[in-house]
Amino acid sequence: NNRMGLDNYLEMEGLVYKVTFEESSSTTSMPRLNYDRMVQNITVAPDSSQMIVNPDDYRDHINAKYGIYRYTNLDNPDVYFNENIQRLIQNYRSSFLQLGLQNLYSSDEDGKANTLEILDKMDDYFPQNVIPTTDAELDIQIGRIYMQAGKPEELKNRLKEVQKRKDISLETQMYIGQIYMNEFQDYDAAIEHYENLWDEYPYIPDFLYTLVQAYAKAERRSEAVELLELWLRSHPNDSQAIDWLSILTPPPTQ
Repeated sequence: NNRMGLDNYLEMEGLVYKVTFEESSSTTSMPRLNYDRMVQNITVAPDSSQMIVNPDDYRDHINAKYGIYRYTNLDNPDVYFNENIQRLIQNYRSSFLQLGLQNLYSSDEDGKANTLEILDKMDDYFPQNVIPTTDAELDIQIGRIYMQAGKPEELKNRLKEVQKRKDISLETQMYIGQIYMNEFQDYDAAIEHYENLWDEYPYIPDFLYTLVQAYAKAERRSEAVELLELWLRSHPNDSQAIDWLSILTPPPTQ
């Protein structure tokens, strides 16, 4: 920890912490967040021609509650950004996400709307098609924040983009299917996702179980039973598959 024990005296105002004389009253060990100042420090003015060239300009921007930051060409698809720069941009995104979560969990009745506003600005400044999120799981979490704020279609869009990636772990692949199945109750999408995984990894039983679960939720029991019976021919001692089969094929009533 490089904060030298000053956590309770630190205040997040943008991309860096400010050391203050005021001790935080929070019971957590995390530095506090100065929401209004942080918004100004990481957003741009409504009119990009409003430049800050002297102290008076700065004071005018602050008093008018204008953003004071300037992002140059980070939304330009004709500019090449190497991997190091793309990783650095995640620090910018992190600040916007902190603000979004602050709004989302606040008691403000406009909290969700404010979350959407700040996340939309983030995507305007750093579009995914220009500077993609380097971490697939972070991309999904951003989508989940959008969903909690009332924009579930953004999570679906991000899931579809993540599914195209070649660098995601099998755990993340499993997680994607669970979101389709449990968050959206979109069993067809979950089935398609797990069928693709099962075709590629027919030796991983967890993909079998989740595909069977998706079939069952979609009332496609015959396909689930057929899949289990085929699996049990080569894995007759798989107790979990046996349990699933007994659930899906109850004995006939007398």
